Amino acid sequence: VSLTGYGSWKIEQSMIVASNSILYNPDQSTWFNTGNIMYAYKQTSYMTILYGTNFSIGKLGEENFSNWAAQVGVFTTFNGYKGISINLMGIGMYSPYTFFYEGQWLKGGFLFVPLTSFDFSVTNTFKLNISTSTVLLQGSGILNFQLMTGGKMML
Repeated sequence: VSLTGYGSWKIEQSMIVASNSILYNPDQSTWFNTGNIMYAYKQTSYMTILYGTNFSIGKLGEENFSNWAAQVGVFTTFNGYKGISINLMGIGMYSPYTFFYEGQWLKGGFLFVPLTSFDFSVTNTFKLNISTSTVLLQGSGILNFQLMTGGKMML
């Protein structure tokens, strides 16, 4: 079971972007919660630069873990066709250490997270969304890939 919430708040020429995801697997007693907060400011008419932080906590099997990371990203939107918008984002994250496995600190590293989002307008206030997300660890390759579907309600 997974649930993600997202919000953004515009402040003059900049924006605060926040998200939180919760994942729970009752069969394996595995859960995690990860939250992000980023500050975005308009760099050009086509690209937005973001920077912020991420914190994760959870339990894998019998072991608890926690992680903190600093992040920098770039975001752009394409509105090429009526009713369809495409969002692309790339986030670079640096996580110095992860607290994991019987109290040990494991060295983290540099992560790159490319994200895509395709929005299809159903009404003026509701969009169908198809998104992808990948996590790449420097020197280790792909750690995770997600394909997600959902809806967006514009309030």
